[in-house]
Amino acid sequence: MGKAATNDQKVRSLTSVCSTLALQNKALTLRLFDGTIWVNFGDGRIINRQTKEILSLAQKYDVIKTAATPERVVFAKRYSEKDALCFLEKPFRIKK
Repeated sequence: MGKAATNDQKVRSLTSVCSTLALQNKALTLRLFDGTIWVNFGDGRIINRQTKEILSLAQKYDVIKTAATPERVVFAKRYSEKDALCFLEKPFRIKK
């Protein structure tokens, strides 16, 4: 098994803060800290895949853990709820 990333490595892998507008335009799916996955409509609204609840993206912005494109590439991440959601320096593909 590999070593866990240190805080310095985590900080270096992130770039600028990801805004709600960037999420609205680029993200297809959003994973929250509670483990739920929400789908982006592209107009500022998101829907929970299981409950079909529809909310504004701004309402859930503070608890988004990862954001992925339609090509299943994670491009933004937040390591803890108190951190800012930031673009990844090296986006990665989600495994099936």
